Amino acid sequence: MKRRRVFIPFLAATAFAAILRPPFASFGAQSSRELLSESGIVVAKNQETIHLKGSSGPVTVKIKPTTRIWKGEDGADSSVIHPGDELAMRGTREADGTFSPTQVWVNIVSFHGVIAAVSGNTVSIEVLRNDSLSQTRQVRLTSKTLSSGSSVLKRENVKVGRPVQVVGVALEDGTVQATRLMIYVNGREVDSRATKYVDPLTGKIIDKP
Repeated sequence: MKRRRVFIPFLAATAFAAILRPPFASFGAQSSRELLSESGIVVAKNQETIHLKGSSGPVTVKIKPTTRIWKGEDGADSSVIHPGDELAMRGTREADGTFSPTQVWVNIVSFHGVIAAVSGNTVSIEVLRNDSLSQTRQVRLTSKTLSSGSSVLKRENVKVGRPVQVVGVALEDGTVQATRLMIYVNGREVDSRATKYVDPLTGKIIDKP
């Protein structure tokens, strides 16, 4: 499989849900039992049972009709999950030890960086890392890529040199299909109220300096 392993541990899954709402705002707790996190790589799948290689050992996952699945967008069904996929989940542990997820994120990635180049629907991003290594990721934009809230990304805001945060799905060729591309100017997100004001001379809404 060509897709690079860029899986983000589940400790960030709650942040993903906040970043991606809507539609993730509807992802609420479905059980009075304690919600747990689980993650791993799919090694086998049999109907609605999925077997994972987790960080601490094998994990058996039971998908239910009420399980909410995300793979690039909300509302997918279990047919989009395949061996080799990386899952982050929230759910409960059953008495027999199986994991029953209420929410599943498939191949989700999130990272910060700076736009290095733009070519059509592909954006090259220099990833900001906590080490001295250099990494460039190729991010694909679609007509459904969002920026703030439920706002569709404005392509004119995608400019070289601007800091960004990417949330999307890792594809098999190593690229990322962006669900959301948040672009920042002077430390504030583009299109947010904090980055705009009305020019008193022209009456036009423009970026704050």
